Amino acid sequence: MEYYGDVANARGDTVRWKARLDSAGQLLWPHLVDPRRPSPFTLDSLLAVLDRRFGLSTNVGTTAGTLDLHAGHAISNERRTVRQYGHSAAVRFTVLDGMVSDGYQSWAWGGHPAHGGWATESEIIR
Repeated sequence: MEYYGDVANARGDTVRWKARLDSAGQLLWPHLVDPRRPSPFTLDSLLAVLDRRFGLSTNVGTTAGTLDLHAGHAISNERRTVRQYGHSAAVRFTVLDGMVSDGYQSWAWGGHPAHGGWATESEIIR
């Protein structure tokens, strides 16, 4: 990915990278939504549709100080209740196989060591 190479050379332009990501998403958006009920494009809505229709789990965020993209195909996706220390929470537990992007650090490491996933308040992805 060109952006990751730029980051490695201290030229990473996060505004440009995000704009290019949004632009590509806007080109794809009309092919994913029902033309009889069009909805406005947002990156979050695009990522939700890609997850629901194609099983593409994504995270656009900052890892170790670098804005990057983690995206992979889900082979398992289930809700689980986790109980620990007298508390419980419902979480989405997703297992990925093929990665489209494993973020800047994994790119920089040449694919040898890699991230084992990510998590949010309601989701565990690995």
